[in-house]
Amino acid sequence: MLEKMPLIVSCTGSDCAYNRDLTCNAMAVTMGADRQAVCDTFYRSDHQVAHPDSVSFVGACKMEGCRFNRNLECTAFSGVSLVGDNGRVRCHTYEARAAGAALG
Repeated sequence: MLEKMPLIVSCTGSDCAYNRDLTCNAMAVTMGADRQAVCDTFYRSDHQVAHPDSVSFVGACKMEGCRFNRNLECTAFSGVSLVGDNGRVRCHTYEARAAGAALG
């Protein structure tokens, strides 16, 4: 299943427990907290997890208005970039869906 999920290629959310050396260490994240293109898995903590061979993916995505969203899952298979922004982590890959385009 993981081979069908988009890879997180970068994340600058350095105050997240899953971020180590500007790399996401969560196995998979969910996007779309509060109906915004932000990481729902983000957890602010001074303790950061470290998995030396970690590879992180985006699984569920609640951003129905994103052009990469298909059936509430991310399809940005060229990679997803996440950017720390005032205590949140935004999806820098998010692109608004064209008017009238179907969700899935």
